Amino acid sequence: MASWSYEPLDDPDNAEPLPIPVDYRTETVGALTPAHREKFWNCVNDEVEPFQVLDAVLERFGLTPTEHDEADVFTLRQVLALEWYRNFPTLEAGERALESKPDLTDVVLGQVTLMASRCGLEGEAYELFDVFVMPGR
Repeated sequence: MASWSYEPLDDPDNAEPLPIPVDYRTETVGALTPAHREKFWNCVNDEVEPFQVLDAVLERFGLTPTEHDEADVFTLRQVLALEWYRNFPTLEAGERALESKPDLTDVVLGQVTLMASRCGLEGEAYELFDVFVMPGR
C-alpha cells in the first residue's frame, strides 16, 4: 500500500522560482517564505560571505572562481536556507529548531565548503561546476 504525505517545501503551487544559473534555466527550489529565510539568516554571523569561503576553497583546488553577481548571492542564500529546512521532517520542526537561536555560521561554512569541494573532486560531473568555476580553469 502506498502512503502519501503533504510537505509544504515540496508544494509547487507555493514554491518560489529562483534564478539558479544552471543550464540557463529557472529552478523551482521550494516554498520558503521571506520570513523563513530571514529566520535562518538571523542565526548566521552577518560578516560571513558564503561566496568568499566557496571561492577560497575553489582556489585551493587550483580552480578559478567565476565572478558572482547580486543574483548569484541572492540565490545561494536561498538555497542554503532551504537546505537547513530540508534537514528536518517538517517545515515546522525546522522553525522550532531556529527558535532557540542556534549559531548556524559553521553550518553555512560547511555547506559552501562542501559545494566547492564537490567542484574540485567531481569536476564537471558536479552540476554547479560551471556556475562556480571560470571556463578554462
